[in-house]
Amino acid sequence: MAAVKQGIDPGLVRLLDEVVRLAAASRAFALAERRGGVVHCVAATNPDAAYEVASEGGDVFVSWVSADRYLSQSIEADLMWTGDDLMELVEEELADAGCTDHPLGRIEHFRDAEKRFTFRSKVVAGADAALVVKCMVAYATALAQLGDMKEEEE
Repeated sequence: MAAVKQGIDPGLVRLLDEVVRLAAASRAFALAERRGGVVHCVAATNPDAAYEVASEGGDVFVSWVSADRYLSQSIEADLMWTGDDLMELVEEELADAGCTDHPLGRIEHFRDAEKRFTFRSKVVAGADAALVVKCMVAYATALAQLGDMKEEEE
């Protein structure tokens, strides 16, 4: 009932709640929670970044977000110097997870309304929670290898 009062579609609430449950079970994130209409998962390798799932205009998006300009720039610099394509890195991770049908649209990179640096992709229409979490984990695995997202070696 609370979801209806907030204007969030009950079907979306069920999807997001299942995404939170599966994301927490994956152990790929330091924290997984729903904040209204957004699933927010803190990155395991850098607490200044998070992975999110949200709906916009009826579409579901998976995102990496951070308010830290230098963290975003470190990722961009790694991609520039290595010549790697982030979409290819994410697709490789998806293929390793058994997804060969390209469930994500192209990656957009921008600064959002909250002034967070963002990489995001639209998830194919009708995706279930398990596929959405596979996409989010693929993002996390690919980005954990770049810039200051890498775990520090002791």
